[in-house]
Amino acid sequence: MFRKLRKYDPASSEVIESYPKVSVIICARDEEENLKCNLPHIIAQDYPVFEIIVVNDHSVDGSERILQKFQKEHQHFKYLNVKGKNKGWQGKKKALALGIGFSQHDLLIMTDADTRPQSDQWIRQMTNQFKNTTEIVLGFSPYKRLSGILNAFIRYETFQTALQYLSYALAGLPYMGVGRNLSYRKSLFTRNNGFEDHKTISGDDDLFVNANSNTHNTRICIDESAFMYSMPETSWTGWLKQKYRHLSTGFQYKAVHKLLLGGYIGSQIMFYLSLIVLLIVGIPLWIVAAIYLLRLVVMMYNYNEVMKKLDSSDLIKYVPILDVFYTFYYIVFIPKLLFKPNLTTWK
Repeated sequence: MFRKLRKYDPASSEVIESYPKVSVIICARDEEENLKCNLPHIIAQDYPVFEIIVVNDHSVDGSERILQKFQKEHQHFKYLNVKGKNKGWQGKKKALALGIGFSQHDLLIMTDADTRPQSDQWIRQMTNQFKNTTEIVLGFSPYKRLSGILNAFIRYETFQTALQYLSYALAGLPYMGVGRNLSYRKSLFTRNNGFEDHKTISGDDDLFVNANSNTHNTRICIDESAFMYSMPETSWTGWLKQKYRHLSTGFQYKAVHKLLLGGYIGSQIMFYLSLIVLLIVGIPLWIVAAIYLLRLVVMMYNYNEVMKKLDSSDLIKYVPILDVFYTFYYIVFIPKLLFKPNLTTWK
């Protein structure tokens, strides 16, 4: 499954002759500092015609002052405020739906206020993936590299997530995308009633893609110039809360996707449990070690090329440790996820 991604050439797509008009949509809540730091990099994109729409969702900080300043200085920048209760809606989906409704162009690109493009070619690279039948383009959004085991694990978990959703998309089984770097057509959103079928707190990205993507209408964009970088959580508590919210949407995936993803992590868990069982029943240590090393060599061979593509190559030497942590992380999370969470806020 991962061989397609390992061999995928990000530069293989033909450059389109005429670039379509684009609407970039950002939902923000109390993101004054991030808006101040990151918006200039989006405003300065090298692209013929595009608009930027920031949906200021119930912010109580100085976000609106920052947005007013940008709107005065840049003709293609707009913002709107969301106030009052989101009746019947949860999370940021109401804000995103309002932003989409406010947009003027059919081609939409979504990102977050705390995310910064790697280069001024982000919009150009994403739109370059749209062909005649394309309605969805899945981008990649890595986290900034910092010191410490938490950062290494966050980036490894992000790599694992990308490894799966990008590989399955290349195999004709797209099932999710990340809202920090995701593009789709407004006509697709409108035709399928937007988020009406899943008004939960999260899933504005993966649940929409899961419901509306297919073999023919979805492509990926992993050119490094189109990466959207975010600052990661710096505490285990904050990150675990974030992941709990993200993973909870998996219950609403299509059955085939739940089966494939469950099989992947299930095989991870069963492999390590099998090693323990083999040792308990008296299988010689050298045989158990040989089984472990064989899998590790094959896994690292496949990971190495993909990590280079996804700006994660520094993690390859830590894979033996990170893979164990990753498996244990799911062992801890699965029981929690069996009880459907009652989440009510997205920030």
